[in-house]
Amino acid sequence: MREVLFRGKRTDNGEWVEGFYVKFYSNGGSNPNYMIFTIDEQNRSSQPYAIDAETVCRYVGMHDGTKWEQLSKIEQDKFLSEWNLDKNRQNIKEDWCGRKVFEGDIVKYHFGEDVAPVKFGSYQSCFDSQRTEHCGFYVAWNGDRNLRKDLGYWIHMVDAKIIGNIFDNPELLEGGRS
Repeated sequence: MREVLFRGKRTDNGEWVEGFYVKFYSNGGSNPNYMIFTIDEQNRSSQPYAIDAETVCRYVGMHDGTKWEQLSKIEQDKFLSEWNLDKNRQNIKEDWCGRKVFEGDIVKYHFGEDVAPVKFGSYQSCFDSQRTEHCGFYVAWNGDRNLRKDLGYWIHMVDAKIIGNIFDNPELLEGGRS
């Protein structure tokens, strides 16, 4: 079963947080509030953060092929210091299995300059002669090349990497072929 998880940018400082996404109306108002609650199972607590609703992204249930050595020192320290919800993990580098892939992340095809965002919705596979509509997370390639769109293929078979996201790194989509 896929872990249900969301990511969004905090409105107070612009940092990314991961957790459970909630939209609610306070005091009978008509304007919604958007929050992500992070869960700390070790201390049995949660922390709410107000987030920018435009930045909410769903976790796709996969990790990319980024190796431990490819992470920055800050990313390594963050992974080692965070509490893992999986009781079998010790927060040691051997537990690293790649970056979590979220909707809005940018995938790079490592045999060329092709880059594209991860999206959710209906798409057609380029190899499907029946032109069957599929629904789910996919890589939104466009351009002159006829590349597969199914995300699982790119993450599990080709070992494509996440190089950024559409919010923090929109220039990545302008630089490569998308």
